[in-house]
Amino acid sequence: MNMGLRRGLRSAWGQVRCTNSVRFDLIILILACALSFGLRCYYVFEYVDVDGVFQQISGDPEDYLRIAYTLAQTEYFAEPTRLNVKESLLRHQHPPLTAPDDFRQTAWRPPLWPLMLAGMMKLTNYDLSRMLYLRFAVDLLTLVLFYLLLRRLDLHPFSRAAGLLLFAIHPAWLIYSGTFFSEPLTLLIHVALALSMLALVRDRRSLFRAGVVGVLAGLTVLEHPFYLLFPLLLTGLLYAARLIEIRRALLLLTIMGVVVSPWLLRNMRLYHTAKPILTTSAGINLAKGWNAAFLDLYRDTTADVVLSERVIGAEDIKESNSSEEEKSEAYARRAASFAETNWRLIPAIVTRKVVGALNPFPETPRAGLLETGRATCQLVSFLPLLFVLATRRVGRLRLLAAALVGAYLLMSVLTMGTIRYRFPLIWVELLSVVWVCDWWGRRALTGAYGAASNLHARAERCDRGHEDSAAVAPVAPAQLQFGLHVAEQDA
Repeated sequence: MNMGLRRGLRSAWGQVRCTNSVRFDLIILILACALSFGLRCYYVFEYVDVDGVFQQISGDPEDYLRIAYTLAQTEYFAEPTRLNVKESLLRHQHPPLTAPDDFRQTAWRPPLWPLMLAGMMKLTNYDLSRMLYLRFAVDLLTLVLFYLLLRRLDLHPFSRAAGLLLFAIHPAWLIYSGTFFSEPLTLLIHVALALSMLALVRDRRSLFRAGVVGVLAGLTVLEHPFYLLFPLLLTGLLYAARLIEIRRALLLLTIMGVVVSPWLLRNMRLYHTAKPILTTSAGINLAKGWNAAFLDLYRDTTADVVLSERVIGAEDIKESNSSEEEKSEAYARRAASFAETNWRLIPAIVTRKVVGALNPFPETPRAGLLETGRATCQLVSFLPLLFVLATRRVGRLRLLAAALVGAYLLMSVLTMGTIRYRFPLIWVELLSVVWVCDWWGRRALTGAYGAASNLHARAERCDRGHEDSAAVAPVAPAQLQFGLHVAEQDA
């Protein structure tokens, strides 16, 4: 067979393998989406009492719904002063807010999630159950982006399939299915930001890709202000690794500032201040993390509940007639004053927060199958995540993990650190597990093939009577050396 015909057949076989891989991935993606949507529908509408879940809406989700309702009714980012939004939604009523004193403008919550909820309310005619279906659609979009991220990392098809299916049924993700917490949106934006940043690294001269990264970085801030640290750290690490140029880094940071600026200007005008305000709840979060009761009462699963204004000695601030911005400033001053006068406690508090943030075992175990699954996933992914952070083999995955984990730790040290803050890490934890299993599988298979080949070669030498001849070190065929080589090729 001549060389041209041999090359043609080899090229055709490569195209067939590529086509089969794409078909396999497409089948797995459809299966994962169906599994994700089906599990969420079963869990919310069959396994748990959805009406009971709606009755228990409080705290952050209730705040988001109150602001979203006012947005849908008045187009003002405000909260109602008289109407009980939760009770109205449960009774399938949506009375209008017409008088100026029916609502009060606020910056207590960041704007992105209430804006999405307001859109969902209009699309579903304020029906909470149908709004949950739209929430499930957001999760499906996250799942598709995670699949694209798996492909960027050049994993073996079976590794991609396992990672995608495990992500679809992740217990921590399912827990948020029947709620209106903002964390699933945080997860979506983080995965999209990581994917777009890898795309920018592949084409460093692309202004469009730099713009997309900048927009997503801005949306990260508008969804969860303390996660501002994630795009900043990721940009810094990629620049330090010489994967992006300084001009592209400055461009995407500038675009991030442009995306956030309307919200900042609106708050500065609302509160008549020259200080940039992302959220007026930042002060209380700082105060809950820096007070005399912290070391005795902090638990990673109950900190937000236990460390109330009364316990941390800030009930007087809460009961004052000051504006939101003034209260936030007072909380921040209280936290700074505590740190200044009790500076000897700072190492103990920081250590307590870091240990609580990294601890794979929940300090206050919660009952339920999904809570047990969440704790198990944290435990299983702990060592693989540390391995990814410590090794240079993974290249850009290591930078993604370092940026997100670093942002999470810094946020925990600045505030109080709760189990909700850890939730957006599930995608990088799962990627770490998949990569380690893929890498270990490659080494195990190639090692097993090498050992078998050595035994076979030794047996042949014995048969020929050449026991003392030099050992032959066979090379494993390319088709057995599967895995990812992120450190050697573009992600």
